[in-house]
Amino acid sequence: MTCAIHQPVFLPWAGFFYKAMQADKFVFLDDAQFEKGGYQNRARIKTDAGARWLTIPVKTAGRKEQKICDVETMDNRWMDKCINTVAKWYPGVEYFVCVATAINSRRETDKLLSPYTINVTEILLERLGWLDRSSLVCRSSDLGLGNLTATDRLIEICRRVGADTYIAGAGGRKYMEMDKFKQAGIKVLFTEYHTPHYDQRHARGPFIPDLSIIDMLYNAGIEGTKKLIAAGGKITEAK
Repeated sequence: MTCAIHQPVFLPWAGFFYKAMQADKFVFLDDAQFEKGGYQNRARIKTDAGARWLTIPVKTAGRKEQKICDVETMDNRWMDKCINTVAKWYPGVEYFVCVATAINSRRETDKLLSPYTINVTEILLERLGWLDRSSLVCRSSDLGLGNLTATDRLIEICRRVGADTYIAGAGGRKYMEMDKFKQAGIKVLFTEYHTPHYDQRHARGPFIPDLSIIDMLYNAGIEGTKKLIAAGGKITEAK
């Protein structure tokens, strides 16, 4: 069985979905350290003025080390702003009604960041044909892994979910200790993703790759997005 692991991010780009959809099991690494200024609470969309950030404001002041699953949003006003911004630049996108519903469903019950981002990503995975998410998706914070190094954590997650093959992103080559995977009997595959060109309706300026998946969905539709995700990805076996 194959397993892919990635930190939860807000409205991910197509490369995230390519990696996730290659796996039999996907694990949100939600107990990794929160990266301020990263994609865990931000996504890029396209407007008439070019790319802009869509941001969930979070409480990080004075907290140097904080797990993603412990990060709180500042308040709930960001929800309406997010939904209104997307509705302005991507009007009439039926699938986003589901995303808005997922965001609003936690309006009063949960002020943590990761439940929002994970729930929205799960809905998008389901809309893109990666079905039965309840049995395919889990969170590392539910596994009780303890204090492990980066590589040991990945190996232990694979063991816990019964995977004999780990699907890593291209960036994993920089830090993964490959000899440990070999010793553990876990095969490693690396994915690479380069966004194919597609028509962007906000066409001022050059094509902007690697935006949130919602830009691709808006411009290419569900079936077109599936084809673009498949066309832009490549998997190679670790040597």
